[in-house]
Formats: sequence, structure tokens, C-alpha cells
Amino acid sequence: MKGKSLSVIFVWVLLAAVAVAGCTTSNSSTSPTASPTVSAPTATPVPAIGSTLNVINMLDLTPVHWYQYQITPTGTIVDLGSGVTTAGSTMTERWDFNVNYNGQNADKVAGTGNYPSNGLTGTTIDLMNHSNHKQLLGGNLTVMKNGNVIYQGDITPHLRELESLLDLTNSTYSGSHTVTYGGTETVTVPLGTYTATKYMYYGDYNLTIFVDPKVPVPVRVDAVSPSGTTYDVELMGWG
Repeated sequence: MKGKSLSVIFVWVLLAAVAVAGCTTSNSSTSPTASPTVSAPTATPVPAIGSTLNVINMLDLTPVHWYQYQITPTGTIVDLGSGVTTAGSTMTERWDFNVNYNGQNADKVAGTGNYPSNGLTGTTIDLMNHSNHKQLLGGNLTVMKNGNVIYQGDITPHLRELESLLDLTNSTYSGSHTVTYGGTETVTVPLGTYTATKYMYYGDYNLTIFVDPKVPVPVRVDAVSPSGTTYDVELMGWG
């Protein structure tokens, strides 16, 4: 009887040892490493409409060799040089950079105009020093009616102002300056439809500039001259 009791006790001790060993093995196993916590990306704050922004180099013209805009004025300006009235007119202006003109590195501005109130058409060519657009190298304006030239001469002051408005290398579009944020807006121009960011710039001309990040030049510019004439400037192409 005593031997039987000892055997039973031994079996219970053995079972207890196995159970403890199993528990020990389970507790010593390595738990799976928890995935590291990934912080959500910080959202870029959206400026409030009407807020003031300090913009540096609104445009990157590095990939741009040329651009062309259509210009539609609202209001009447009589160009004293040519006698052309801008009422109801439509114009185009194309800029080409790094053009060879008589051995000099130049930028060329070529324009066309249709002036229905006068029954006139016009063409312009202006060449300026690539590094200094205030240095004119050559150019002319030709106005025609019924196939006849009625004016030919230098670019007039009014057209010079329009050239300056579309000179995307000037300080309106580059360098540090203050603009007012106008939100985003869908705009349609001859080149297509874009979702553009709108900036307002106040200077000699009050400008509303529409910029799409996929296009290195403004897709549209609404300009108001000091005299109150407005110009809708819409992108036709660039390359």
C-alpha cells in the first residue's frame, strides 16, 4: 500500500512539473514586436481668403522658351501714336526668349491686333536686350486697313505698357513681394481648363493672377489700368 501511494505521488509530481515547464515555456516566448506608430502627415495650412502672403518668385521660368497670350480689353483707349481705338479689340502677344538679333542675345515680342471699331488690323515686333528689357534693339508697329498700310513706325506708348504687363520676368512675378490670397477657382482659357490659385497684386496695374502648379506661367491675368481699363489676359500656349 505504501509503495502504491508513493507511485501516485510521483505521478502527480511529474504532471505538476510538466505543467510548470509548459507555463514557463509559454511565458518566456518572445511577443511579436508591435508596429511602430506612424504619425499622420501634417496638413499644409490653407491661408484664409483675403489674407496677406509674402511671395518669393511666384513663377519658375527656367523651362520656358516662349509663351503667348490673348488680350481682350474692356473700355476704350485711343493710342495717340497710331490713332487705334481699343474698343472691342482682341490682341495676341507672344514672347520668345534668346533670339539672335544682329549678333545680340534678344527677347522678341510679336503681337497682332484686330480693332473692329476702326476696321483696322495691326502687327508689332519688338526686340529687347535679353538681360535688360529697357534696352530696345529694334522693332516696329504696322497698322493696316483694307490691305493698305496706314501707319508704320515705332511701338507706341500704349503697346509698350502692354508689353510690360506681360513681361513675366519683371518684379511683379519674381522677387519677394506681398500679394493677397484669393483661394482657388476653375478658369477656362484658350489652352484649356485649370484649377488655379488666385493672387491679387496691387501696383501700377491692379492684377489678379491665376496660377496652376502644373504650368510655369500664369494661366490668366486680369489687369486694371490706372485709368480703369480692364484687360483679360488668357494663356494660348507655352513651350
